[in-house]
Amino acid sequence: MKKLLQRPAMMREAALGGRGHKWILEILIFILVFIVASSIESMLLAPPLSVWLFRSAFPVIQGIVQQGGSPLSSVGAMMQSLTALMNSMPEWLLILQLYVTVAVTVTVILFCRLIEKRKPATLGLRRGHIAREYLIGAAVGTGMLTFAIGINVLFGGLKISAGHFSVLPWVLYLLGFVLQGMSEEVLCRGYLMVSMARKNPLWVAVVGNSLVFAVLHLANPGISVVAFLNLFLCGCVFSVYVIKRGNLWGACAMHSLWNFVQGNVFGVSVSGMGKMTSIFSSYSVSGHGLLNGGTFGLEGGLAVTFVELAALALILFLVPAKEESAQAE
Repeated sequence: MKKLLQRPAMMREAALGGRGHKWILEILIFILVFIVASSIESMLLAPPLSVWLFRSAFPVIQGIVQQGGSPLSSVGAMMQSLTALMNSMPEWLLILQLYVTVAVTVTVILFCRLIEKRKPATLGLRRGHIAREYLIGAAVGTGMLTFAIGINVLFGGLKISAGHFSVLPWVLYLLGFVLQGMSEEVLCRGYLMVSMARKNPLWVAVVGNSLVFAVLHLANPGISVVAFLNLFLCGCVFSVYVIKRGNLWGACAMHSLWNFVQGNVFGVSVSGMGKMTSIFSSYSVSGHGLLNGGTFGLEGGLAVTFVELAALALILFLVPAKEESAQAE
């Protein structure tokens, strides 16, 4: 019987360009690349974040100092105030956070090109039918998210009402999520999964990068066991789709549209990020946390677990593999 998954040309070309390493070494190298990329991203965000934080926090801190009290109680009050500020960042900062993720994409591409001697095509950034692959992936991601919302509404996990909608920030969020989704796919699927597949079985590359993808979200507010499982399954869905289609465009679109439709169409918290400009506003019904994800958001609930398991099976058995010949670098 023909294998359900076979190495696409992007992986075969990457193997021709370098021997690769055992999975543990690939992950250690990935950690270094991630630290560098995240540091650059943080440096880009630091100036505007610092200015906003100073202008917002200074009056609050000044008031606490003027009230007097013990040094310990004053420090505690200041920390609580800073935490509250960070949890209520203005939309322009939330949007900017999405845009600076382009630093991750650029860093990974440069690392692969200059250090690993891998062309962008081996990251899945391949030419040919880009718009078609992206639009199909966008439709799949939108459909998956909408189905998960539907399950929650049907079983009482969510209630939907009119949202707070504004055109300009909505469009800016869309473009921002396009960049953010692409950055995570380039990092985890295009770079890590393909690198691991050079010297390890394909299933190790799929499972390994999906686990790393889930671990990267451990700091998100409200993380839970179900949320971690769903993030791992999400990584598996994207990984299998990339292998089947032989490029990264569809997975980038799936990832971006899942987040955008979740946050800016239905008004559901995106991995604990909080509320954003949206067409609708969705409220989690108390007592249904196992279904709707509770404080983490939709991705922390069993509705998403069901959708991702179904999507994984459908992609494995129904999505055709894209035939493409590998060429030497």
